[in-house]
Amino acid sequence: MSGPLNPAEALVRWSLVLTWGFYLVGALYVVGPVLGWTLAGLAALTAACGRLPSGAPVVEDVTRQAADEDADFAVYPVTRAFLPTAAQWPA
Repeated sequence: MSGPLNPAEALVRWSLVLTWGFYLVGALYVVGPVLGWTLAGLAALTAACGRLPSGAPVVEDVTRQAADEDADFAVYPVTRAFLPTAAQWPA
């Protein structure tokens, strides 16, 4: 194997390694559904807590690029002090 295993891979690996043990104690028919539900829960948790791919940039992406020296745009915080400046800009 190459590299460390993520939790889902480790769960599947140990389930396969322990298959004979599960068979000997009669738990093979219980382990399958438990493994399936556990993997589904891990997938749902990963999707709910992680950043999913999107078509639009995320705020962190925009603000990180705006801090670059050669950025071709600027990000200004909208505050009461900045509004008179924004009102003078051409439309």
